[in-house]
Amino acid sequence: MGATGVARAIDSFVDPSAPLPADATEAASAIQSALGNPPDLDCCQLQQGDVLWCLVHLDSLTDPQLIQSEVLLPLSQGRMPATSRNAQVRTYGEALAAILEGKLVALGGQQAFLVDVVKRPTRSPSEPAAEKVTTGPHRGFVENVDQNLGLIRMNLRDVRLRVERHTLHAATDVEVLLVYIAGLAPAETVSRLRRGILETRTSMAITDTSTLSEVFAPLQVVPLLQSTERPDRVAGALYEGRCAMMLEGSPTALLAPTVLLQLLQPVDDYYHRPQIASFRRTVRTIALILSVMLSALYTAAATINCELLPAPLFISISQARQNVPFPTAVEIFLMEGIIEIVQEAGLRVPGTLGQTASILGAVVVGQSAVASGIISAPTVVLSSLGFLASLAIPDLNASIGFRILRFPLIVIAAVFGIAGLALGTMLIGLHLAAMDSFGFSYLSPLTPFSWRAFVKSVLRLPLLRRSGRAEPGLDTG
Repeated sequence: MGATGVARAIDSFVDPSAPLPADATEAASAIQSALGNPPDLDCCQLQQGDVLWCLVHLDSLTDPQLIQSEVLLPLSQGRMPATSRNAQVRTYGEALAAILEGKLVALGGQQAFLVDVVKRPTRSPSEPAAEKVTTGPHRGFVENVDQNLGLIRMNLRDVRLRVERHTLHAATDVEVLLVYIAGLAPAETVSRLRRGILETRTSMAITDTSTLSEVFAPLQVVPLLQSTERPDRVAGALYEGRCAMMLEGSPTALLAPTVLLQLLQPVDDYYHRPQIASFRRTVRTIALILSVMLSALYTAAATINCELLPAPLFISISQARQNVPFPTAVEIFLMEGIIEIVQEAGLRVPGTLGQTASILGAVVVGQSAVASGIISAPTVVLSSLGFLASLAIPDLNASIGFRILRFPLIVIAAVFGIAGLALGTMLIGLHLAAMDSFGFSYLSPLTPFSWRAFVKSVLRLPLLRRSGRAEPGLDTG
């Protein structure tokens, strides 16, 4: 937490810019009052000759063994802690910021210095739950940004790797790492990301990269930055000329620039043979189209453009809808709403109980709705297929975003039929094409179109056939 964040929080207690007094006891008392005398605040005193030291720190953030070896032992032997030589503290704001970061502030002898005794809780890198793979590394990021940087360096041993450490000014100032490869990352992308971090001023607490992404794309339904918890994906993205942002306390990294086709490429594509990976990419592309358009297409065909359906299929749908009291569009909305509620309930219930609740909820509600004549069987089948298609999209944020887009398409299709659906699809396409992802079109390589780049994005070519510099939006592995 930086001094600016402290200034906003304590201006009613002490002046953050005021210098610390020579009296150590007075300074320690003012710091205690500014922090509200919390139970985990330790303010111990140590007599060293004629000097009375006041050692102020938060027990919940500091390591007692480090305090003993780095502070108490040197002072008891009549010498200064080694880490204190270049860590002088002069103002209340600096002292409070250091304490809230987990450091110890030593007051005495008409001086004050800080010692880094932070207790850094860590966990072993484990496979991310949202990005599991059958083959390849089973290792993910943790909540410590320095440890995450080490995981990236293990996958990417390149002297061109550049790491910039910045402070994001929020309700509590947080540390952000900007990582890229010099010579591959576009200068404009690096500059825009750096400027976005440094110029951000918000009163909201930013504790995860998902909140940080709103700084760069606050109003977009589909993600302009790709999130990942896998070090191998970040390493591959850096070699594609992309940049990564990591936040202290968050196990998720953000990748920029991001284009649409990259959201359909999970990292395990590169751990399977090209033929298998290409087939799976084709399936995911079809699934993306179905997740957005299937329900709207059914609504248009069953209400306005009935001539598009073969006669036997139209008769079958009409017979299934004989006892349904609602129009097709209302029926679709009811089913889509039920699916979203069941999924949300499954996410909120912990563990395997959530999966059980989702399955039972979908089966019981679906069968009961059809049996009672509230919803027809074709509607249940098509809505469920559209939902399953959205789950085939590897990126969770993209999957949710495209599920949202199908609702306005259903309304347009119910009013204007296929013509309205075509117009709505065109407007969505134009909006996506107009979106700028840090200097690149969101639909690259479709706009501007490059046949060679498009083939390399849709199909996973053999590694030995790839050459040339990586470009954002291309499948380069």
